[in-house]
Amino acid sequence: MVAGKTIHNKNDQRQEGRERITFYLRVFDGISTRIVGHLVDISTRGMLLLCEDPVAAGEDYRLRLCLPAVVLDRREVVISATSRWCSREDDSDFFRVGFQIVDSSPEIVKTVELLVEKCGYKVASNSTG
Repeated sequence: MVAGKTIHNKNDQRQEGRERITFYLRVFDGISTRIVGHLVDISTRGMLLLCEDPVAAGEDYRLRLCLPAVVLDRREVVISATSRWCSREDDSDFFRVGFQIVDSSPEIVKTVELLVEKCGYKVASNSTG
């Protein structure tokens, strides 16, 4: 993956641009220690992870993001999300996986907004959004 590269998927139907995160944030499967992937970009409606293993579309997850200290003085947040697509990263053994956030509680929205404000930078939105 190239830092700052805008990534689009031909099946991408999101309506909101995402913010690229400057920290290397690990994302775990719920309360387990199994790493699902690493956060590439995020909005209050979805996120993109870089994963070592493929993820089937349509699966529901409880994703636990380990947060940098600058976000609400919390160490982590758990977000309910559904995998929407998965594609192999160009010239690598990694997979890009798009997730739709299904938990839009005020706490999750505020945490994501603060994560973007403190640790993100703008990525150009796609042609459908």
